[in-house]
Amino acid sequence: MHLFVWQSDGWNLSDGSPITRALTEASGLKEGVPIFITATGRYDEHLNAWVQELSLSAKSKSPYTWYNYAHDVRRFVHYLERVDTVRGRVPRPWFAATEDDLFEYHGVRQDQSGGGWAVSGPTWNRELSALHHLFAWAKRKGLVQEMPFRMQQGEMVIAVAAGHGRAFDQQVTVMQDALAARRSTRPPKYLEPHEWADYLHIGLEGMTLNPDRRARAHDGARYVPDPAFRGRMAARNALFAKLLVSTGLRRSEANSLLRCEVPDTESVFDISVDDAAGAPQRKIRGTDAEIMLATAAVKGRTNPRPIYIPRGIYRRLQRYVKHERAHAVALRRAGTDRTGEYRVPHRGVIVELGERGTYTVPAWDAKARVLDATDPQFRRLLYERQQGRVVGPAQLWVGEHGLPLSEKEWNSVFDAANARCSAILGRPVDVNPHDMRHTYAIHFLQRCIEALLERTDVTRSPGTSVEAMRRIYRDPLDILRKRLGHQSLESTWIYLQHLEEVQDLANEAMTRFARDFGLDDE
Repeated sequence: MHLFVWQSDGWNLSDGSPITRALTEASGLKEGVPIFITATGRYDEHLNAWVQELSLSAKSKSPYTWYNYAHDVRRFVHYLERVDTVRGRVPRPWFAATEDDLFEYHGVRQDQSGGGWAVSGPTWNRELSALHHLFAWAKRKGLVQEMPFRMQQGEMVIAVAAGHGRAFDQQVTVMQDALAARRSTRPPKYLEPHEWADYLHIGLEGMTLNPDRRARAHDGARYVPDPAFRGRMAARNALFAKLLVSTGLRRSEANSLLRCEVPDTESVFDISVDDAAGAPQRKIRGTDAEIMLATAAVKGRTNPRPIYIPRGIYRRLQRYVKHERAHAVALRRAGTDRTGEYRVPHRGVIVELGERGTYTVPAWDAKARVLDATDPQFRRLLYERQQGRVVGPAQLWVGEHGLPLSEKEWNSVFDAANARCSAILGRPVDVNPHDMRHTYAIHFLQRCIEALLERTDVTRSPGTSVEAMRRIYRDPLDILRKRLGHQSLESTWIYLQHLEEVQDLANEAMTRFARDFGLDDE
């Protein structure tokens, strides 16, 4: 079973294989929707109908959910085919799976013996959710009479042939099971300042270590230009990573930004401040630029979210628009006809931007639409027209040939940086865009707490001390929650658990407790 994802620029396949024919026949699909193609090149009617319905669900708006669920189902289908082949049976369709199949699959997925199938608790939770969604759909469509599991007081129960119910320690709605205990013990992966410096300068900017070991000990002398480096978009790649690590943006959120959302104006440094409850917001001049992330680009898609970009990074973004980006777009215009108009790819949507975050699509109608409602996949299709001429992509980030960058292309950038760092530093380096978000969260929270500890006296009266501790830990967490776009403070607690300052506070508290209760005598 093969899994493909429909992209805006089509498949670009011309080998004439059965798989290619099946893909080219799958026209009119929604951007980012996975497609199941069998090994013989057959369009799988049932699985594709399921994933199409999934993409239209109000609860599953994200293309990442579509792909992850489809990938989980594909793995289960592959497992069934493999088991039947090993046992000398004719491979069954996925909807013929039994309770025993699912129970055995659960065992394989948590087997830590090194067979390559074991997964973490959160991953298994997602897989089980995907299978639950798939078989519930199959039951509604009449493909199965009964699901290969049942629900009992919120638990998923496997009723095996022997008649003994086997329950997963799993709340489907809460998404927790016995394996998920690993989630609380596995810290988020983040970079220390020196690791970030190595990754930025060596991996992304293409520098190398100074061969003079004594010079490396001095700031600014650790890195020197690498004459063998041939990267042409190093400045852009480094800027994207700096944006992620300085704001905590997700890869999809940062890549969804439009050129018009990074205006060249001083007003972006006017930060909104809430005064008393019910009072209107006021603006103050800050050190960071405040821009709004579109609702449709935010995970969960509830409300637009303000993001705060350090002044230096924002200035660099403005220079990127004026120079590197403008040069890449000009190269694509130069390759067109004599008019010099930008050549829009297949399925591109030409738009004219209006005031107050609106746009129109002249080829459709004159209706003014809101940019805030455009999701990242559709934003990548937009090409801006000014005074009757297409001037380039609406998306901020473009490749060296002037086309909008996809999120997968950013993964390739980080993969190449990992390989380069590993080779030069002589140790494995594995960093992905989401690690930038964790790095921001850990260090932002740490510095917030340090600043409040310096300002707050917790040695006064007990009541004041309690209020001070609330300010020191609860308030920075809530600030971080808002900046990361978490709906619940619970999602942000993971960063507090792994701060060294919190561990030191716990050790000090235990020392005082033992002293006060006379428990510290040896």
